[in-house]
Amino acid sequence: MMRNSRLIGRSILLGAVLAFASPWVLAQVPLEIDRAVKSAIFGQLSNPAYKVGVEYLNVKTKVPSCPGGVTVFLPQNAKIWGRINIELRCTNGANWTMNLPVRVVVNGEYIVAARFINSNSRVNPQDLSVAQGDLGELPEGFIQKAEQAIGRQAIRAIPVGGLITLNNLKKIAVIKAGDPVRIQVVGEGFEATGNGTALTAAGINDPIRVKLANGKQAQGLVVSEGLVTIKLD
Repeated sequence: MMRNSRLIGRSILLGAVLAFASPWVLAQVPLEIDRAVKSAIFGQLSNPAYKVGVEYLNVKTKVPSCPGGVTVFLPQNAKIWGRINIELRCTNGANWTMNLPVRVVVNGEYIVAARFINSNSRVNPQDLSVAQGDLGELPEGFIQKAEQAIGRQAIRAIPVGGLITLNNLKKIAVIKAGDPVRIQVVGEGFEATGNGTALTAAGINDPIRVKLANGKQAQGLVVSEGLVTIKLD
């Protein structure tokens, strides 16, 4: 009984130490600076579909306080996710500048193969499914909308669950220059159809220039093979 009491006492003591130690790591970044960093990052990732978190990579780095409020500089012309370096600058109440390495976790949706896609085959809607994870861990060229892949041709085989990227797809021209096309003209409370001629080659969901029956030229979007939509503002 005495031994059990000692074990319980040690467990309580260990729990108290851990509870005290956890905030000690967070204390490396003062609360007001932590808020400023997250406010700057979240402001760049305002998509409501994203769940964003910020991790400080070097817990040994101690950020000094800044009584007048710190200024946060994010990387320019770069995606604000994954591992990045941000610059903190304090000029009010203190005078210091430092770089702080962080990892921005952006949990969002992206497109993967729902079934095996053969090399050189055309990608169809049923070939695709949506996965969710940290976008910062994905390679360049990943896509988040199925329509970016539908109608394209796989350059190489893609396994089930494999990431769909623009790098492993190429466009298929479903309309070639000189082909006759059916044209849908859509406006607010207005819709008309007619015939025309393609002036450029294009794949599905690609822009295309067409010549209308009256001889005028217009820019449209390829909806399917032989069908072009022109939207009027």
